[in-house]
Amino acid sequence: MESFLLNIAVLLFVAVFVLLICAKVKVPTIIGLFITGVLAGPHCLKLISNPEEINMLADIGAILLLFIIGLEFSLDNVAKFKKIFFIGGFSQILVTLGVMFITMKLLGNPNNVSIFFGLIVSLSSTAIVFKILQEKALATSPIGNISTAILIFQDIMIVPIMFLIPLLSGNVAFAPKEIVLVILKVGIVIALIFFLSRLLVPRLLYQIAKSRSRDLFLLTIICICLVIAALTAKSGLSLAFGAFIAGLIISESEYGNYAISNIMPFKDLFSSFLFISIGMILNINIFVVHLTNIMIVTVIIIIIKAISTFIVIYFLKYPLRIGIIVAFAISQVGEFSFVLSKMGLDSHLIDENIYQYFISAAILTMALTPILFDLSFRFAEFLQSKVKNIHSIIPESVSTFKEHIIVIGYGLTGKFIVISAKNLKLPYAIIEMNPETVKKELKKGEPIFYGDATNIDTLNNVNIREAKLVIVAISDILATRNVTKTIRTMNKTVYLIVRTPFVSETSILKEYGANEIIPAEFETSIEILVRALTRFLIPANEINKIVETLRSNNYKMLRELDGTQLTFNELNINLPEIDIVSYKLTESWPHLNKTIGEINFRKLFSLTIIAIMRHEKQIINPSADEFLYKDDIIIVMGPKDKIKNFIKDS
Repeated sequence: MESFLLNIAVLLFVAVFVLLICAKVKVPTIIGLFITGVLAGPHCLKLISNPEEINMLADIGAILLLFIIGLEFSLDNVAKFKKIFFIGGFSQILVTLGVMFITMKLLGNPNNVSIFFGLIVSLSSTAIVFKILQEKALATSPIGNISTAILIFQDIMIVPIMFLIPLLSGNVAFAPKEIVLVILKVGIVIALIFFLSRLLVPRLLYQIAKSRSRDLFLLTIICICLVIAALTAKSGLSLAFGAFIAGLIISESEYGNYAISNIMPFKDLFSSFLFISIGMILNINIFVVHLTNIMIVTVIIIIIKAISTFIVIYFLKYPLRIGIIVAFAISQVGEFSFVLSKMGLDSHLIDENIYQYFISAAILTMALTPILFDLSFRFAEFLQSKVKNIHSIIPESVSTFKEHIIVIGYGLTGKFIVISAKNLKLPYAIIEMNPETVKKELKKGEPIFYGDATNIDTLNNVNIREAKLVIVAISDILATRNVTKTIRTMNKTVYLIVRTPFVSETSILKEYGANEIIPAEFETSIEILVRALTRFLIPANEINKIVETLRSNNYKMLRELDGTQLTFNELNINLPEIDIVSYKLTESWPHLNKTIGEINFRKLFSLTIIAIMRHEKQIINPSADEFLYKDDIIIVMGPKDKIKNFIKDS
């Protein structure tokens, strides 16, 4: 026991040291864990006396990883981008498998080994790609959505690949009886999933949740995971498959998100041991001696994955730029490929030398991902300038437009703008990169154009040189920069309004030629501030001054803040056309030192004063004889348009 704890302590100490250095040089955490394993392993410093104990923790990490994948798997999320999920995800694995199979056969490998490597190379690193997308603020962009859909499909495919490895190794015969038995077992498991997810588990978790004990809830979900994993293992299926099923069952209940938040710290700890154990397996001597060959294998893997992924995405009619960036984003080998390769080694499907080559090359593909991702944007921009977009869909009416509005991005912002343009009978054209959205809106008669707005041909197709106003409302920061720069190059006089997630982008977009920049981050902060101050009944004109001061330090806006609305939740009133605002009387207000009756306030402004705040004193429902003095804060109620006029005129 002492040696076991000492091994863990040594590993954690080395991991902290290595990860600290990796954080400073911006190397992914997973690579740092691999390096920790290499340093502490039997092929380098030999700090661990009994690697088998660490492998036991690694096995737990693998089980928890699949449990988390099951928990995070959501049928609702899949439905949002089902085409790229099912067709794109399946095609990406199939094409990568095919290309890798041919490559391995040309190198003289047998069919089963070629299929095996095709399967494990087709998987990508969910952890690394998600981290990059979040850092680049691209998680909700088309690049992020497509990458996420394919990665989730790959995660699901881990389970059937685990079934295939024993068959490929020859340990399980390809007998029809065995195949029928496996199908029968899977059918029973699916029936069990339906029963547990619909009837038993939600009721059990409800009773556990009623106890309000976090410890009890955590023990329950771990128990569910281990029991189902043990049952599937007893039935001849794998422990990892059982863990995935357990996660899937819990995810279908209303307690899925709470379960994830509770189990995530344990998953991170044990998955760290998984990656460290993989690093411990890496033979540093083989890596150094065969570095050239390993580099060649690394390049071959990246090229095969990038080309295969690009082919799939481009033939799904996504723009050239998107296809290139996503292709390089998921061109690395995934975390679970290490687990699957170890299964191949244990089942004697591959030998130790081939295994070491693969482990070394796979780690290098992960390390190169951030660099390749950054370079992919430049490469995409270069290729896009040389290749004409073959997916162009041009509404005939757009070419005749002049003095029109161009809306780039048909999300929530874009739809609001289009609705307003319709109501005002203004000509407009839309550019959107989601082919499903374009197809749907074209049927409705919308002048929507499919394409990438960073492409000159795309902008020419919407008659950019004759446009009066362009509104850029897309989620991709780098694409927003390129669109702004390209539009300003093509049309020097068009008025260009650009939405961006971050305030830090304002100066860059201004330099590229945007007339107005709307940082969503800043506007969200302003809205939160306004609502917070409103809750304290700070006068609307005072809030207006604060907001104007804040905005003047960042950018000038054409619009003004029209008073501040107070909610009616506490009053239990449902009057959508009525507002309540507070207003501070200043020296310039023309009716100071007069009574409410003398002013004839209600008749003059069509508003009612319901309270006056004078220093520390509160006058509720003041009478007509109450005087109004400088610095009084009056709370008025009335129609929204009257309140707006009152604030404007006062």
